[in-house]
Amino acid sequence: MIMNSISNLVNAHSVLVIIDMQTGFDTAHEPYTIAACQKMIELFKEKQLTIIFLRYGVENISKTEKYSHGRILPALTKLVKDYRFSKTLTKRGNSGAEMLEKYLKNHELRLFLCGVNASSCVLDTANGLLARNYKDLVVIKAACNDEEGTDIHGNTSHYSWEGFKSLGIKVI
Repeated sequence: MIMNSISNLVNAHSVLVIIDMQTGFDTAHEPYTIAACQKMIELFKEKQLTIIFLRYGVENISKTEKYSHGRILPALTKLVKDYRFSKTLTKRGNSGAEMLEKYLKNHELRLFLCGVNASSCVLDTANGLLARNYKDLVVIKAACNDEEGTDIHGNTSHYSWEGFKSLGIKVI
């Protein structure tokens, strides 16, 4: 049912942004969150739409650990291995809005956001996008997780969802 609602919102100008689903974040390993992100990836691939992974870290820390919070989960990257419409961007703080704006250069897109942690990096990225005049933002609640008050069913703390809604961001 939720996937039908999401699918109905996806159009030719939609982009999926998966935030901080990396090996170094405990909340990224929740099977429910991974499965929901995988479903989103499959939906966007089916429609041949752009998928962007935002990872937290500093590039080139060392040869053994290139990104400070690990690599993007293999369960997700394997789905886009040969997919030509995928891109990985590195952010250096909670918000990835600056990196997204540099890459996308189009404020008329509908951006679907998911990942971890909902009450910080996902929320800060959404807030940063709004400040950069991206107005069409959708947060996929089932594909988010949070270190602050998340249960095994992906029900994240009241604060983070209210934070999105207070900004006028659609939460599904």
